[in-house]
Amino acid sequence: MIQDQQLERCQHIKVNGVRCGSPGLRNKPHCYFHNRVRKLRASPVFPVIEDTNALQLALSEVLQGLLEKRIDLKTAAGMGYLMQIAAYNLRTGVNYEPSASRVVLHDPADDYFEAAMKKLPENASVDEVLKVVNTAARG
Repeated sequence: MIQDQQLERCQHIKVNGVRCGSPGLRNKPHCYFHNRVRKLRASPVFPVIEDTNALQLALSEVLQGLLEKRIDLKTAAGMGYLMQIAAYNLRTGVNYEPSASRVVLHDPADDYFEAAMKKLPENASVDEVLKVVNTAARG
Protein backbone atom coordinates (compact mmCIF):
# COMPACT_ATOMS: atom_id res chain seq x y z
CA MET A 1 0.00 0.00 0.00
CA ILE A 2 1.24 3.51 -0.82
CA GLN A 3 0.94 4.80 2.74
CA ASP A 4 3.27 2.03 4.00
CA GLN A 5 6.14 3.00 1.67
CA GLN A 6 8.75 5.60 2.58
CA LEU A 7 8.23 8.03 -0.29
CA GLU A 8 8.39 11.80 -0.36
CA ARG A 9 4.86 13.18 -0.26
CA CYS A 10 3.32 15.87 -2.44
CA GLN A 11 3.59 19.32 -0.86
CA HIS A 12 0.33 20.63 -2.35
CA ILE A 13 -2.13 21.87 0.26
CA LYS A 14 -5.76 21.34 -0.74
CA VAL A 15 -8.43 23.98 -0.27
CA ASN A 16 -9.46 22.38 3.04
CA GLY A 17 -5.93 22.76 4.42
CA VAL A 18 -5.01 19.07 4.14
CA ARG A 19 -1.78 18.10 2.38
CA CYS A 20 -2.30 16.03 -0.78
CA GLY A 21 -0.34 13.02 0.51
CA SER A 22 0.21 11.31 -2.85
CA PRO A 23 3.78 10.23 -3.58
CA GLY A 24 5.80 13.09 -5.02
CA LEU A 25 7.71 12.84 -8.27
CA ARG A 26 11.42 12.19 -7.88
CA ASN A 27 13.25 15.42 -7.06
CA LYS A 28 10.00 17.40 -7.27
CA PRO A 29 7.84 18.83 -4.47
CA HIS A 30 4.55 17.66 -6.02
CA CYS A 31 2.83 14.49 -7.22
CA TYR A 32 2.16 13.80 -10.90
CA PHE A 33 -1.28 15.44 -10.82
CA HIS A 34 -0.29 18.63 -9.00
CA ASN A 35 2.95 18.93 -10.97
CA ARG A 36 0.87 19.00 -14.18
CA VAL A 37 -1.72 21.37 -12.74
CA ARG A 38 0.95 23.86 -11.69
CA LYS A 39 2.43 23.87 -15.19
CA LEU A 40 -0.96 24.67 -16.71
CA ARG A 41 -1.58 27.63 -14.42
CA ALA A 42 0.83 30.52 -14.22
CA SER A 43 -1.26 32.16 -11.50
CA PRO A 44 -4.04 29.97 -10.13
CA VAL A 45 -7.25 31.88 -9.46
CA PHE A 46 -9.75 29.08 -9.88
CA PRO A 47 -8.99 26.03 -7.71
CA VAL A 48 -8.43 22.55 -9.08
CA ILE A 49 -11.67 20.74 -8.32
CA GLU A 50 -10.27 17.77 -6.43
CA ASP A 51 -12.73 17.63 -3.55
CA THR A 52 -15.97 19.19 -2.33
CA ASN A 53 -14.13 21.98 -0.53
CA ALA A 54 -12.46 23.05 -3.77
CA LEU A 55 -15.82 22.87 -5.52
CA GLN A 56 -17.33 25.19 -2.93
CA LEU A 57 -14.41 27.61 -3.32
CA ALA A 58 -14.84 27.51 -7.12
CA LEU A 59 -18.50 28.39 -6.70
CA SER A 60 -17.54 31.30 -4.46
CA GLU A 61 -15.02 32.51 -7.06
CA VAL A 62 -17.69 32.47 -9.78
CA LEU A 63 -20.14 34.36 -7.57
CA GLN A 64 -17.48 36.92 -6.68
CA GLY A 65 -16.56 37.26 -10.36
CA LEU A 66 -20.20 37.93 -11.21
CA LEU A 67 -20.54 40.53 -8.47
CA GLU A 68 -17.36 42.29 -9.56
CA LYS A 69 -18.37 42.03 -13.24
CA ARG A 70 -15.17 40.10 -14.09
CA ILE A 71 -17.28 37.21 -15.41
CA ASP A 72 -20.26 37.68 -17.69
CA LEU A 73 -23.52 35.84 -17.02
CA LYS A 74 -23.17 33.43 -19.95
CA THR A 75 -19.67 32.37 -18.86
CA ALA A 76 -20.82 31.99 -15.25
CA ALA A 77 -23.74 29.81 -16.39
CA GLY A 78 -21.34 27.56 -18.28
CA MET A 79 -19.03 27.37 -15.28
CA GLY A 80 -22.01 26.54 -13.06
CA TYR A 81 -23.00 23.70 -15.36
CA LEU A 82 -19.47 22.30 -15.32
CA MET A 83 -19.40 22.55 -11.52
CA GLN A 84 -22.63 20.51 -11.44
CA ILE A 85 -20.86 17.81 -13.43
CA ALA A 86 -17.88 18.00 -11.06
CA ALA A 87 -20.21 17.69 -8.05
CA TYR A 88 -21.85 14.63 -9.60
CA ASN A 89 -18.45 13.07 -10.32
CA LEU A 90 -17.28 13.70 -6.75
CA ARG A 91 -20.46 12.06 -5.39
CA THR A 92 -20.16 9.04 -7.64
CA GLY A 93 -16.61 8.04 -6.95
CA VAL A 94 -13.97 10.21 -8.59
CA ASN A 95 -10.90 9.37 -6.55
CA TYR A 96 -7.54 11.07 -6.89
CA GLU A 97 -5.79 8.52 -4.68
CA PRO A 98 -3.65 6.27 -6.91
CA SER A 99 -3.11 2.57 -6.28
CA ALA A 100 0.48 1.65 -5.39
CA SER A 101 1.06 -0.14 -8.69
CA ARG A 102 0.08 2.94 -10.69
CA VAL A 103 2.07 5.65 -8.90
CA VAL A 104 4.15 7.79 -11.24
CA LEU A 105 7.41 9.01 -9.72
CA HIS A 106 8.82 10.74 -12.80
CA ASP A 107 6.87 12.90 -15.23
CA PRO A 108 8.39 12.54 -18.72
CA ALA A 109 6.93 15.93 -19.64
CA ASP A 110 9.48 17.48 -17.25
CA ASP A 111 12.32 16.24 -19.46
CA TYR A 112 10.69 17.72 -22.55
CA PHE A 113 9.96 20.99 -20.73
CA GLU A 114 13.52 21.43 -19.46
CA ALA A 115 15.05 20.63 -22.86
CA ALA A 116 12.63 22.92 -24.70
CA MET A 117 13.20 25.82 -22.29
CA LYS A 118 16.98 25.52 -22.79
CA LYS A 119 16.48 25.84 -26.55
CA LEU A 120 14.56 29.10 -26.26
CA PRO A 121 16.56 32.26 -26.83
CA GLU A 122 17.06 34.58 -23.85
CA ASN A 123 14.76 37.16 -25.42
CA ALA A 124 11.95 34.67 -26.14
CA SER A 125 8.49 36.15 -26.26
CA VAL A 126 5.77 35.27 -23.77
CA ASP A 127 3.94 33.41 -26.55
CA GLU A 128 7.01 31.27 -27.27
CA VAL A 129 7.39 30.39 -23.59
CA LEU A 130 3.68 29.64 -23.18
CA LYS A 131 3.78 27.35 -26.21
CA VAL A 132 6.56 25.30 -24.56
CA VAL A 133 4.73 25.26 -21.21
CA ASN A 134 1.41 24.18 -22.75
CA THR A 135 3.05 21.50 -24.90
CA ALA A 136 4.89 20.09 -21.86
CA ALA A 137 1.73 20.17 -19.74
CA ARG A 138 -0.17 18.12 -22.30
CA GLY A 139 2.53 15.47 -22.09
